Amino acid sequence: MTEARLLLAVQKGDLENVQFLLESDDKQTPLYVSAERGYNDILSTLICAGANVNQANMVLVDGATPLYVASQNGRTDIVMSLIAAGANIDQLNNARETPLFVATRRGYRDIVSALVFAGANINQTNKEGKSAKSYAVDTRNYEFLSLFRAPMIFKFVHVGDAPTLKLLFQNGVNPDLVKNKEGFTPLYVAAKMGHREVVATLIAAKSNINQTRLDGATPLYIAAQNGHKDTVSTLISAGADIHLAKTNGATPLCIAAENGHEEVAKQLTIDHTITIKSQEVGWMEFIKTTFFRQIQESTTINIYADVNEAMKNGDTPLHLSAGNGHVKIVDILISAGANINQTNENGWTPLFSAAFNGHTEVIATLIHAGANVNHTALDGVSALQVAIQNGKDQVIDLLTPKKEEGIIHSHNEAMIESEIYLTENMVNAEKQDIGIRHRKVHHE
Repeated sequence: MTEARLLLAVQKGDLENVQFLLESDDKQTPLYVSAERGYNDILSTLICAGANVNQANMVLVDGATPLYVASQNGRTDIVMSLIAAGANIDQLNNARETPLFVATRRGYRDIVSALVFAGANINQTNKEGKSAKSYAVDTRNYEFLSLFRAPMIFKFVHVGDAPTLKLLFQNGVNPDLVKNKEGFTPLYVAAKMGHREVVATLIAAKSNINQTRLDGATPLYIAAQNGHKDTVSTLISAGADIHLAKTNGATPLCIAAENGHEEVAKQLTIDHTITIKSQEVGWMEFIKTTFFRQIQESTTINIYADVNEAMKNGDTPLHLSAGNGHVKIVDILISAGANINQTNENGWTPLFSAAFNGHTEVIATLIHAGANVNHTALDGVSALQVAIQNGKDQVIDLLTPKKEEGIIHSHNEAMIESEIYLTENMVNAEKQDIGIRHRKVHHE
């Protein structure tokens, strides 16, 4: 028997053949066997066809459901599918064991986490009077005990109850062992919501301040994204790495600049002089990896964001703030030493980003600070032509080169050249990106 043949039979609705292919000496239902063997595609198809997700074992008559046998065998994807399909999470087998109990006993962390967040009863006892919680206590499985507390922990994180969280973590349990359904740690969620006191409590409980999500976002990044100035300050003081970027290269300063969070941008660009001890949470590895130097008992360092650190597409914080019209942040970045004429992968300077969206104040600020209005991008267009092509008439006068500068192109000539450029490239417009666009940072 092959799984492919079975899936084909299910897709065709050939239930007789499905039963035949799945048949064993046990004569179980197709759904039960799929759960036991880990055939998730087949299980999903059977569920869609109306299979009973709570049908217990038909042969051994031990009361085991598909969810129980999947939990018993470590089939995480099957467990997730059955939970989503509405399986009874706490249905007991004949020994009064729940899926959570068997997953705890066998040490399947991801399954335990999934069941707990789905609302499984951690105190349900079996015939011997043992529960999943008591089993974890008896075996000193502190990781699972933390998982059992997870829903309660996140409840207190959401409401900003720092004192209660301090009590929960006073026994030394690492907060990073607890994650919610999205895979976020309590520190990440607290930073996202701007609960500074909770952030400080979790840091004191030894939460990893620089732990990243799959996309590279850190607690500092999400705090900067949402404009939580005090939280940003707390994270930096505790050792958050200002330079850690997402997979697309966006730093905390990039997202603060894009979203217009002036106070956060100031926090990230000022010089933070911090005295630390070698044993302090977060700093030891940061110093080792960033400065490559021996750590003494205490060290004083200066921390500040690199205002010219670009994303993978070449956009700098100045590109992002200019493109979104955040003139005050443009001023902050320029004062902090931003390169006004730094180009991205298309050869665009921040002036192009502002011209594309018609941000008059930003353009005036950039030109006053020395932006080169005559620069041309990789495709040969100027900021003036970008403005014309995108109908941003309000900025044309600002971008038109002055005669006394020795420039031969007048306003009308620029418009004519722009029309010629568009005509010549019309054929290829559907085949390739001509670079006339402003890219935004992708974030949650």
